[in-house]
Amino acid sequence: MDNQIVFDLFFNTIRAAEALGVDNDYVRELKATRKLMTPMHIGKHRNTGPLGGVRAGR
Repeated sequence: MDNQIVFDLFFNTIRAAEALGVDNDYVRELKATRKLMTPMHIGKHRNTGPLGGVRAGR
């Protein structure tokens, strides 16, 4: 679930920067790092922890 929280933080920060017209090194670094993150998936035990994004505020 921690990976989902970080992914959402990156996504929302990038989206806010785009809405405000901000394009700087920090935003580019967030975009590059987000591409390197492990994709979201439900484990073999079908743990519902990764579903934290389903209840997200966006």
